[in-house]
Parts: sequence; C-alpha cells; structure tokens
Amino acid sequence: MDIKDQLTGKVKLIFQPAEEGVRGAKAIVEKGVLDDVDYFLSGHIGFSTSTGKIVANPWGFLCTTKLDVTYIGKGAHAGVAPNDGNNALLAASSAVLNLYAIPPHKDGPTRINVGILQAGVGRNIVAPKAFMEIETRGLNTTLNQYMYEKAMKIIKHTATMYDVSYKIEKMGEAVDCVSDQELIDLVIAKAKDIEGVDEIEREMYFGGSEDATLMMRRVQQRGGKSIYILLGTEIKAPHHNEWFDFDESILSIAVNLFESLVRSLNISNKNRREG
Repeated sequence: MDIKDQLTGKVKLIFQPAEEGVRGAKAIVEKGVLDDVDYFLSGHIGFSTSTGKIVANPWGFLCTTKLDVTYIGKGAHAGVAPNDGNNALLAASSAVLNLYAIPPHKDGPTRINVGILQAGVGRNIVAPKAFMEIETRGLNTTLNQYMYEKAMKIIKHTATMYDVSYKIEKMGEAVDCVSDQELIDLVIAKAKDIEGVDEIEREMYFGGSEDATLMMRRVQQRGGKSIYILLGTEIKAPHHNEWFDFDESILSIAVNLFESLVRSLNISNKNRREG
C-alpha cells in the first residue's frame, strides 16, 4: 500500500484452479475476467535442478485434450453363462493397447496416455462397466487433433468389437501459445536484480501442457501481452511422482520477481497514458 499513489489501473491476482486437469482456465476466460487485461504474467516452479534459475521463455507448449471414457457392457456369471455377458473390461483393455499403438506424427511431437483404467465388480462376474481417464497431446492444434481423432476411432471400434456401448466426456483442454518478446526482455532485465536468482536462461523447450495458455491467448487476442515463466528449483523426484518435493525458497524469489514485473509494467503504462 506504500506505493499505491505511484500506481494506476488495476492488478488482478488469479488463482489457477484445476490446473493439473486443465479445467479451470476455460471458465475464467469465458467469465470475461481477462477481457480488460493489458499484461498477463504466469509461471510454474520446477523443471530445473537449480534453485534460483529463471527461464524467461519456455516454448513448446503441447495442445491437449482430457477425456473420460466409460464402456457399458452386461454382467453375467463368469462360470455358468459367460456368453450372456458383454465384457466392458475386454473392450477397455483392447482400447488401451491400440491407443498406445497410434503412430507418432511426422510433423512433430504427439502423446497419448491412459492414466486410469477401472473395471469390473468381482472375480466371478463378466465386467459390466469399465472406466478410463485418457489424454491426447500434440505440438499444435493439428497434431493434437490427429491424436484425438485416432483415439475416437479406437474407442468406437473396440466398443463394437465387444458389443458394448460407450460414452465420452471431455474434461479439459489446453492450447499452444507463444510469450511476447517485450515481456521476455523485461523478465530477463528484472530477474538480474532479484535476490536468489543465480542463473537466467532466455529460452528452453517445455514439452508439457498448461491451461494458462488459454488465458495467455485470450489476452493476446484482445491486444494485450502475455508471458509464461519457469522458476527453477531443486526437486526430490520428477514432476507427477509420488515423492515430488521442491525447495520452498523459490516461492519468495517468484513473489519478488512478479512484484518487480508488476511495478515496472504499471508505472511504465502510467507514464505512457500521462505522456
């Protein structure tokens, strides 16, 4: 509050809900929260073995689609009358094997993953239902769509093969996005003055997906500028591993960097308006 009179405009702090499932950003965008934003700053900790390393321009965000798939079969006694059942577990198992057999695309990185497969109700019962959580990824919209369409065909045809029905729910999505050069340069300049920052790298291949890209793209589409920053920290195990942990000193470094960026952008924007 001690610099309130030096600032102009509005600073919005956005809590990023459901980031791991890329489900939250779409609702924020559709609500119009970002429609009056001139500059959008976002980031992620980790992806580095060095605490205090800042990457100003991580690139290579993968587009992604998250899907819940349910196969609905028919239960039956596995010993007395297995032929009376329609095995949803077999349909799902066949789908998993074929999903992982989708050929990689010549035009860039593509990914498929089945993170959860749950099926059946008992050892002596033909499985009446199976549930999968899957995701597709691609370096751009075209490549992700390639994976998505292949996955849809596999899900459909494995259901037909085992005479079961199915339903698909889209649970989340993210797009590719490129940070603005003006903000990349600003991050590099300001990071040099932040205590605890030991190394600054201009760019690095990212290779993951982030629904912050939906928010970045929205701001850019309306004439604003956006950036995504990587804030390095030592980690005890890889991301998404059950033993993952990080050096919490990066949190104060991140806060100080974002504060410096906000001050600089706010004051420079004020000077432009007054000039």
